[in-house]
Amino acid sequence: MDRLSYFFLGYPVSQAADITFYKAHRVPVGSEQAPHVELARKFVRRFNAMHAPVLVEPEVLLCPILIGLDGKTKMNESLGHCIYLRESVDMVDKKVTRMYTDPKRTRRRIPGRSKETPYLFTTMH
Repeated sequence: MDRLSYFFLGYPVSQAADITFYKAHRVPVGSEQAPHVELARKFVRRFNAMHAPVLVEPEVLLCPILIGLDGKTKMNESLGHCIYLRESVDMVDKKVTRMYTDPKRTRRRIPGRSKETPYLFTTMH
């Protein structure tokens, strides 16, 4: 590899800047983004060692992956799988009630898991 694109190094640095700008103590991310938060922690430790300790060292708050509206791909990778802030309550309700929520519940008549489930939602309407 002769040349690296800006994105290779620029994205983690930009993300670290966002985290430190908002003085985030805990950053909710999926496991694939945890290394970026760890990089932000290293930047903060280095900066605070060189200057006055003013930046907050963030911690990773691992969150479950939110499955897209089709139940097959991650929400952020699914085209057309968005819930817009300005949508009507009825449209949001329609989208949310059709979301995939529990792998044990393949049909609507099959009961969902108990409250101990790690999934965000446990029932389908």
